[in-house]
Amino acid sequence: HRSLSEREGRVLADRDGRPVAGSVVVAACDSMPGLSYVEARAVTDGEGRFRLPTPDVPVEVSVRATGYAPHAGTRWFSAAAATEIRLLRPGIVRGRVLSAADGAPVADVPVFVVPHGQGMSTAGLSGPDGRYEVPGATPMESTVFACGGGWVSKDFLTTTPGGYEGPVDTSLRHLI
Repeated sequence: HRSLSEREGRVLADRDGRPVAGSVVVAACDSMPGLSYVEARAVTDGEGRFRLPTPDVPVEVSVRATGYAPHAGTRWFSAAAATEIRLLRPGIVRGRVLSAADGAPVADVPVFVVPHGQGMSTAGLSGPDGRYEVPGATPMESTVFACGGGWVSKDFLTTTPGGYEGPVDTSLRHLI
């Protein structure tokens, strides 16, 4: 049987290291012998500090804060030192969804931005002219694809939200 220990951490802005007050930090673990699903929540104080009861194993941590991209990943909370989590400002991915057969715009298709690493996926929907915008994307290398309504991306594209200025256009194949 494993017990929970109080762990400390800070949430900081990646760009300047300033504390991010009011961040919601959630730590969860569901694969520990002797313990059922464990979830702990905390809100950071004015200095970006939080305290959570966690087991002595890696846990899944997610952080949400107004004005920042969501953060998710596996962390090992050390008893010896406070854990530091850095949040990034979100980026926006824009582009068009086009038919691979004739280049015509395709409307009402979900577009997904999936970060490589510790971030949360975001999604948008193509409009009547095939254009889409996905705000709140984690500004790190990400895969962009569209899939839905019988359509699927012909290619999976890679971009960096916030670090890439051009559109990310994707061609679709009709599955039916």
